[in-house]
Parts: sequence; C-alpha cells; structure tokens
Amino acid sequence: MSGYVAPSFFVRGATHLTRAKFDAAETLELIERQRVTILPMVPTMLNLLVLAAEQRPGDYSSLHTVVYAGSPIAPDRLARARAVFGDVFVQFYGLSELPIPIACLSARDHAFDPADGIPPRLASAGRVHPFVEVKLVDELGEEVLPGGIGEITVRGDQMMMGYWNLPGATAAMIGPDGWAGTGDLGRFDEDGYLYIVDRKKDMVVTGGFNVYPTEIENVVSTLPAVSEVAVVGVPDEMWGESLKAVVVVRDGHAVTAEEIVAVCAEHLAGYKKPRSVEFVAELPKTGSGKIMRRQLRDRYWSRSDRKVGG
Repeated sequence: MSGYVAPSFFVRGATHLTRAKFDAAETLELIERQRVTILPMVPTMLNLLVLAAEQRPGDYSSLHTVVYAGSPIAPDRLARARAVFGDVFVQFYGLSELPIPIACLSARDHAFDPADGIPPRLASAGRVHPFVEVKLVDELGEEVLPGGIGEITVRGDQMMMGYWNLPGATAAMIGPDGWAGTGDLGRFDEDGYLYIVDRKKDMVVTGGFNVYPTEIENVVSTLPAVSEVAVVGVPDEMWGESLKAVVVVRDGHAVTAEEIVAVCAEHLAGYKKPRSVEFVAELPKTGSGKIMRRQLRDRYWSRSDRKVGG
C-alpha cells in the first residue's frame, strides 16, 4: 500500500523516512522529532502504534493524514486510534491488480461525536471511488439482491492487463466482459458504504451456517486485554468445522477463554460463538503485517483427510 502512496509525495518533493522494520515506539519518536505529516499503515501496525501511544503520551499534532489499508480493522480499535491521533484517518480498499482505490473511507467519514457511539460506517471500506464500477455476485456470477452478500467484482480503466506470461491465471481473475473477481465477500448498506465481510476462502461453514471470521474478531477485539485475534475453522466431528479464536493477550493484562466466549454470546448469534479458544504469543503475519489466517488454519487441518468441514 505504501508503494502506491509514496510516489504521489515523491513528485511533490516530500521527505521520506524509511525503516527496515516497523517498531511502534520508534515510530512515535520519529513523528515527534521529525514532525511527520503522512503515515501509511496496515491495521496491525496501527493497533500496535495506538497501544504504544496510550502508554507513551506525546505530541503527534504534526500528523494530518494516516492512510491505512490491507485488511479490516475493528471499529472500536479505530475509535481508540482516533482518540489518540485525532481526525486524520483515511482508508483505501483495493488490490494490486485492480483499481486502487476501489473504495475509500474519507477523513470526513471517520469523524463522529463519541457521545453518539461508534458509527457502523467505521466497519466499512467506504464508498466506491469515482471511475470504478463494483457489483456483488453470487457463486453463479449473478448479481445479488440489494443488502445481500456476494463476491466483490470490479471493472475500471486502471485494472491490470493481465499477469505476465500467465494467461490461465489472468482468465481466472478477469472475465471476458472485463469484470474481475477480488476474492472478497462484501455487502452495501443503504447509504452506499461497502463492507468487506471476509475473504471468500476464509468463510467457515459450521453446522450448515456460513460464518465470517471478521465479524467475530471485531467483537473479541472489544475486550481491553486482547491485543490481536484471528478466528479460523477447525475440524469438528459433529459440526464439520467449528470456530476457534486464537488470541494474543496484551502485555500486563489477563483474559480467560470463558470471557471471550461470553462477549461473543452477548453480541452474536449462538452459532457464531467460538467453541474453543487458544492463547498464543504471536500470530503469523506477512511482511506487510497482515495476519496469515490461512496459514494459521492449516495448522489445525494438517492431520485431517479433508481441508474443509461439512
């Protein structure tokens, strides 16, 4: 994502501060000392930065834009980030192969009165960007009804022409009509905000119900003791797959599996409650900080004859 943002500042002669590895405390120190104005982040980095800033109050008033992208972020975490850094956030949603951005949640969209509670739109990817077409389709490629969940497909002049020397992969992603599948499941609300429900491949089918891990992760993340969480489907003899919450506990805090299941029971339907909870020191991530939910899931399916429940 920063590779997309950076060139626009290069052409304006902006100073760039680069680091080989992200460190939250060092980043906060650089913001203060160098008076950093623009900060591109993925949500994992932003969560760590907020935790560090809450423990180390400072002058971060030089920031006027924090651009985040790459994966969903829990609305309560975003609200905490806003409390620390102010109304400086902008979210982009897009893929390297497709128009960037497909959708944008603007700084104005992020603004709200805390007395009114956290607005639902903070869980969205924003509104579709100009010059981009988006439609949601079912497994047969038919457009879903308003309010329904479907794969996000995109068409626009900014799309790639294809993968280099990979015609099969290109055809699998971009149809003859020019519409490309993102692999993300989404829905639109009545105000035109696009919500990324989950990755198509990460959906869990338990007892015949479709469950989207992001929804559960957003609830678990409201617990102050939870630093990070990933929800995956694991083998279950009765249900085919059952939900497991894999949790990293915040330093100096404590939380039990029972508390995690209880908060889910309070806010979600019964079939969406995790049936098991595991505490780990860290979650597997890509080099850009995205949680590798698929790799985490594979740990639990390595001894199973099938890689899917049912």
